[in-house]
Amino acid sequence: MGSEESGQNISPDPISLPEKANSKHTKLKVISTIILLLAVTIVPYWIGRRMAIMCTSDLVVFFRQISPMGWAVAGWLIVTAIFICLGGALVFKKKVWWLLSALVLYCAVQFLSGSSLLKSNFWYATYVIYKRYSLFPNALNVGIITAVLGMFIFAVVFMVLLIFAKKSSRFSLLLKGWSACAFFLVCELILICLVVLFGFVPPTNI
Repeated sequence: MGSEESGQNISPDPISLPEKANSKHTKLKVISTIILLLAVTIVPYWIGRRMAIMCTSDLVVFFRQISPMGWAVAGWLIVTAIFICLGGALVFKKKVWWLLSALVLYCAVQFLSGSSLLKSNFWYATYVIYKRYSLFPNALNVGIITAVLGMFIFAVVFMVLLIFAKKSSRFSLLLKGWSACAFFLVCELILICLVVLFGFVPPTNI
């Protein structure tokens, strides 16, 4: 009986102060990360969109400095670089510089997306704002969408290989380090070439 009573009186170990501090630090880190991501997603896009509406002529001058094909490649290149930086943050030890680079590029692409009115019906929206100069933001939107689509295709193929490819298979090499990065770039390059060759980029007719 005495042993049972002593066992019942044993209370669970309280959480130590370092554990509490670490838990609070983790929560603050998660909350601050979410707030930062929301800020860099909403603010640059909103600024770009406001400029498209309020300073249309200035943006037309800005867009006309590069051909539509150039804007398509620029949009594709920036988004592809963001994915590469995120991959570098997963692979390499110095994650901070990779993440900061991805963050800066993400702000840039969000501003460009806002100024080119990127959304589901951007073809109509850009024509309403930019009229005959809409081919420039349209080309930029095509480049951005192409890069995102390339990442989606790579992710699907990667997951299929991860589940079904045997370790002894040659395809398993595509899942490791630099091989995976090269495979991603091949997917992106093939897609942007198809987009250009099949005429999805608006031609320069101004």
